[in-house]
Amino acid sequence: MFRPRASVAPRRHGRAGHGIGLGIAERFASEGAAVVVNDHGEHDGERVAEELPGEAVYVEADLREPDEIERLIETAVGEYGRIDTLVNNVGDGRNAPPDELTLEEWEFTFETTLRSQWLCAKYAMKHVPAGGSVINISSTNASGAVPRFFPYNVAKAGVNGLTRALAIELGPLDIRVNGIEPGLILVDDPDASDEELAQDRKIDPAGRWGRPSDVAGLAAFLASDDAAFVTGTTIPVDGGRHAVLVDDQYNDHPLFDS
Repeated sequence: MFRPRASVAPRRHGRAGHGIGLGIAERFASEGAAVVVNDHGEHDGERVAEELPGEAVYVEADLREPDEIERLIETAVGEYGRIDTLVNNVGDGRNAPPDELTLEEWEFTFETTLRSQWLCAKYAMKHVPAGGSVINISSTNASGAVPRFFPYNVAKAGVNGLTRALAIELGPLDIRVNGIEPGLILVDDPDASDEELAQDRKIDPAGRWGRPSDVAGLAAFLASDDAAFVTGTTIPVDGGRHAVLVDDQYNDHPLFDS
């Protein structure tokens, strides 16, 4: 059974008005959840909340600001009384090699990508009932670093550590904490066909880019009672990319040679 309330709290790259955040908001709403949509900056969050089926409200908040995070959570609780599922779908970074990165750029990346997820959980946990859950959206950058994404790689690895640590801390409260590692997700065209999603250079066993709905399906499962014994883990949604060791070796495979 899907729980009837959800708070979706993304910002910037993962905002609920676009991409993965939008896909999760739409899936939760289709399952009967009341959804709190967060967005900031150039956003479509208000329109998204209006168009979602069922109950939904929009709250603009900058998740780099602790006071705004607290206001977001309190608004969600004031509207619906509790938060059954908190989705931390947030990430941004100032990417440069470690010798060129400034302290300000490092702090921006960590405040946006990692600290915001901890603070959302901190303020939400007292409003999450037994059986509720937290879902942190990480990235395959957490498990396999990408060149010139230095601070983002590190921050997303921190998200995976945060997921494990929160699961241990919140387990006695019967609150589950899990993560999702999206791979290559085409966020600009959620209705693209498999043919349109096909990768010119097949770097994933699935041979295509992912859709936001691919991530949203796993989020819905992790929020449901079907995942009642799943906590402290981060699951890739990457078309099998994590199983590939060397690009050139994989591309020469006779089954996948383009």
